[in-house]
Amino acid sequence: MKIDVVKREKDFLRVSGTEAESYLQGQLSQDIEGMSDGEARFTFLLQPSGKVDAWLRITRQAQNDYLLDVDKNYGELVLARLKRFLLRTDCRVEILNYFLYTEIGNSRNENDFVDCIAIPYSWFGFEFTDYIFKSDSFSEGFTLID
Repeated sequence: MKIDVVKREKDFLRVSGTEAESYLQGQLSQDIEGMSDGEARFTFLLQPSGKVDAWLRITRQAQNDYLLDVDKNYGELVLARLKRFLLRTDCRVEILNYFLYTEIGNSRNENDFVDCIAIPYSWFGFEFTDYIFKSDSFSEGFTLID
């Protein structure tokens, strides 16, 4: 069965290192301590004054390894903002060239699509699944729609 997806423009960043979780905990509005691998949460990136710099989603890939996705053209802003307070902290922040495709619904089998990160979520009662690929040539299990 092929899954119909739409391509969405996003910027991706990876935050990793032994102090990545504690560093991000102090920069984001969302509590990220205790997230499990594969879990995703929406959050704000905050200024020290509490003002919002960016709206993003954080996905825990492994212990002290997080994937952030933000609206297109905000990646550099988020990168600069996160690096601004990285003083004597074992935490690396880098931009990734990943690609995002979204399915309306959640028809994925847990064993399918090992070449991507799949993030199911709901928004105002509608089910979606985001598929994040490391390259723009995605799996044969998908059909791109306009």
